[in-house]
Amino acid sequence: MAIVVVCVLLVVVIAVAEEAPSHRITNPTLPYPKPTPSPTGGKNWSLLRTAASPLSISSMMAYDPSDRELILVDSEGGCGASYTWAFSGGAWVNLTPVVGPGPSPARGNGGLVYDAADGYLVLFGGSSPCGVYNDTWTFSDNVWTRLVTSSAPPRLSQFAMTYDASDGYVLMTGGCCIGGVDSRETWDFHGGLWTNLTAAETPIVASGSSMTYYPGLGAVVFVGGYASGYVSQATWTYHAGNWTRLYPAPSPSNRAGMGFAYDQALSKDVLLGGYTKITTGVFVNLTDTWTFGNGRWQNVTGDLATSPPFASGSALMEYDVATSQIVLFLGYEQTWVFG
Repeated sequence: MAIVVVCVLLVVVIAVAEEAPSHRITNPTLPYPKPTPSPTGGKNWSLLRTAASPLSISSMMAYDPSDRELILVDSEGGCGASYTWAFSGGAWVNLTPVVGPGPSPARGNGGLVYDAADGYLVLFGGSSPCGVYNDTWTFSDNVWTRLVTSSAPPRLSQFAMTYDASDGYVLMTGGCCIGGVDSRETWDFHGGLWTNLTAAETPIVASGSSMTYYPGLGAVVFVGGYASGYVSQATWTYHAGNWTRLYPAPSPSNRAGMGFAYDQALSKDVLLGGYTKITTGVFVNLTDTWTFGNGRWQNVTGDLATSPPFASGSALMEYDVATSQIVLFLGYEQTWVFG
């Protein structure tokens, strides 16, 4: 397979086989711009220099309000036990010596969210070089526990998962693959049980989508995704068991694998990057930043002095309530904040 990489203004074009690509930064010494104040005096992306850091984006990340810190489960691309890291006060700390081995086999491209109803972090599924999984784990009081559930979604990776505060459960949809076909199923997790909520109408693309809860609508907002050679720009909402397609104009361009998180300080969702398809087998990584509020998208890239090189693939992006900033982890000691 021939690979051609062309970098212009930190935009990377990659020729790959016709499947959803898995992007990661392979050169940690790229000349990133020095963070400067935002031209408008508002929020801006800034690169943090941390003394320690996880290594790989083959990971999952979520905010744990019980300890007021971000928790990252790092596979380091292997199949052994995973590592557990915490991010707090601008610093990464490896918790593995304290909490012991994490979920095993290690994996990325799964889901990790805080279940507010049950009071713990929930990890589901994901993939590694050794397979695709459908096991469920919880993390509470620095202890990982594997749950045995009476039912569960199938083995999946690259799905979208978030906590639906209005409906009071963890919501999971899409992903790859069931018998080689992208999933169209929607599930909830509550009280230690998985329930299949699949209805007639669901988002038509399934892999590399992103979703987060948006209090302004009292609903989950779902965007983008990749399936069968098609990259979507669709925006959907989910509430009380129903998916609804929105048609806001303007909207972010067709993309998948983007970072997406609700910013409490802005009272808006923030979307960063992703990748889109140029032609058969050719994808381009994106660097633009959008906000979503009151049912409308706004491209704020021009208001920013600095942007991350790209966030593409399994973008690890979460809001840190303790510092009122969005944290983006790109691997290879690259931690960015939006604040």
